[in-house]
Parts: sequence; structure tokens; C-alpha cells
Amino acid sequence: MFLKEGFAAVSMSAIAARVGGSKATLYNYFPSKEELFAATVSARCEQLQSIIYEVEAESLSFGETLKRFGERVIALFLGDEGVAMFRLVVAESARFPELGHLFYEMGPNRGHERVAEFLSHGIARGALAPGDVMEMARAFIDLLVSDLHKRRLCNVAPEPSPELMSRNADRAVRQFLAIYGTS
Repeated sequence: MFLKEGFAAVSMSAIAARVGGSKATLYNYFPSKEELFAATVSARCEQLQSIIYEVEAESLSFGETLKRFGERVIALFLGDEGVAMFRLVVAESARFPELGHLFYEMGPNRGHERVAEFLSHGIARGALAPGDVMEMARAFIDLLVSDLHKRRLCNVAPEPSPELMSRNADRAVRQFLAIYGTS
């Protein structure tokens, strides 16, 4: 409902009616609409974290792990739901600045922290040169979504195909490793 109607337009009553429960029950779980939105954002962030864990478990080379992770990040960020979430936050954060702060802390910032943790393993394995892993994480995500994110937000590009995601991830990994790699 948040994605389709916007944060301001959705009421807790409407949400309760949609899920088939009472407003009182909804308020027992989420004391405010902001907290419900925070839980939604947190769940999205957990998707990103689960992607990293899934890829790490595949026991591939570091470069191939980065590429697989990159493809999944592109799909998550640039899929219809990811783009709709980003548009919603940008549109609503002018009226509700706390929403923008909440989204950034629970979404992008937590995601960068988890990617930084993953990259620190790359440093420990000798695949990456030592450095500021948060800076590296932000750089890698930026390389992955690059210009595609702007094009998706402006409705000038459709959801990326698996082939485009693979090419973009491959390019991003090559560029990232050229900057931060050890070999």
C-alpha cells in the first residue's frame, strides 16, 4: 500500500482493513505508521543481507562471488519494487524528513555496512588491498547500479534483463577490482 498510494495517503485503518485485522491489533505490533514503514524497510534490508549470505555460501572465487552478489543487488535495487520504494521515500521525505533518515539508516546505510563486512573478508583473504571498507562498499554499490538507477527512476528504462544485469555486474567487478584488488 505504501508503494502504490504513498506514505501520507495510507492510514493504519486502511492497512488493518487490507490485512483483515483490527486497527487495535495493528497498533499492538506497530505503535505508529512510521514504525510499520521502518519494519518494511528493515525487511527489504534483510533481503540484501540474505543475498550476501547466499552468495558467500556458494564457495566461488572472490571475483565470481562479487559478480553473483552484484547481479542480485542490481535485481533488488532496480526491480520494480526497489524503484517504487526509492521513489516513495524521495517523494515523501520532503514532508516527512524523518522518513528519509529512517530509510537511509535502515536501508542503504545498513546495506553498506553488510557489504563492508563482506569486503573485509576479501581483505583478509588477500583479494583486496587494505582500506576503508565503508568507502569500498559505497563505491561498489555505485558501480553496480550506476546510470541504470537514474534511468529507472525517470522511467526511461525497463526493469533490467538478466543479460544486462550480468554485463553491468561484470563491468562493476572489473572496475572495482582494478581499483581495490591486489592482483
